[in-house]
Amino acid sequence: MLKDAENKSKQFEENGKGLTLKLAEEYLKIKCELAEILNFLPDPTFILNHEEKVIAWNPAMEEFTNIKAEDMIGKDSYEYQIPYYEEKIPNLAELLIKSHEENEKKFIHFEKIKNTITAEVFLPQLSYEGKYLWIKAEPLYGIHDKIIGAIETIRDITKYKITEQKLEELEKSKNK
Repeated sequence: MLKDAENKSKQFEENGKGLTLKLAEEYLKIKCELAEILNFLPDPTFILNHEEKVIAWNPAMEEFTNIKAEDMIGKDSYEYQIPYYEEKIPNLAELLIKSHEENEKKFIHFEKIKNTITAEVFLPQLSYEGKYLWIKAEPLYGIHDKIIGAIETIRDITKYKITEQKLEELEKSKNK
């Protein structure tokens, strides 16, 4: 009887190791697939974990910020914002994780629908004439719908906004 219990225990231990290895392999496969998807997104995109640390930074984000992914991974996202905002303010992804209502006023447009935030911001220091950015952030969920992080995407909408302003000016001149 004791021998039988030892054999079953050994069998379970071996099966457990096999299961753990299989889960680890599956996790790595999924992680690699997600990294590939993120790397092919055309818009600057980054991901924060629940501690508001950068865990992913795609090539478009590297190009937009001139900061390499390896220099941002593990850091808080405030580090890349200072040249753009000239001060430390939470990004939209952080606003999903923790509310910072006083900073919502710093955006031209700010909208939160369910768990998605979209905003527009004008940053005069980004170029000679400044840049308009459209930003969208959504939470990432883990087990039991717990927020485990957030993903944020940035799009330069300067050409669109300039065209919009010119159309408004034309419309005003027509109505005079």
